[in-house]
Amino acid sequence: MIHDEFLAHLSAAGLTAPVVSAITTNPVENYSDDFPVVMVYPLSETLGENAYDNVVIQPLTTEIVCMVGCEFADLKSRVKELRNAAIGWVPDSADGQEWDAMEGVGGNLEGLSGKYIWWRETFTARTQFRQT
Repeated sequence: MIHDEFLAHLSAAGLTAPVVSAITTNPVENYSDDFPVVMVYPLSETLGENAYDNVVIQPLTTEIVCMVGCEFADLKSRVKELRNAAIGWVPDSADGQEWDAMEGVGGNLEGLSGKYIWWRETFTARTQFRQT
């Protein structure tokens, strides 16, 4: 999985909010003292159909979520900063897999409490899983 590599990339990207591995996939009501924050967690890996008869080569799509927690007034700038760091990043091919660049899938509201918001931003990368 590329989750750890993506987490390290975002941590080194100079975002103004700390980037951490998610402690939950749900908004946290009492987290406001540590805002802003970007929590990262793996969402899914989907294998597509094999297109060959004599060997297995399947498309693999990985989705990763970044949960942005911040004051509502800062959301636009936090999401823009995150997208600039994430979109176009290419996972390391040290595992033998050649990855396409990270793409944005979109974002949505996950929670709102007073002046604080949790925003879920999803990213995806693709490779091919090959029979070894």
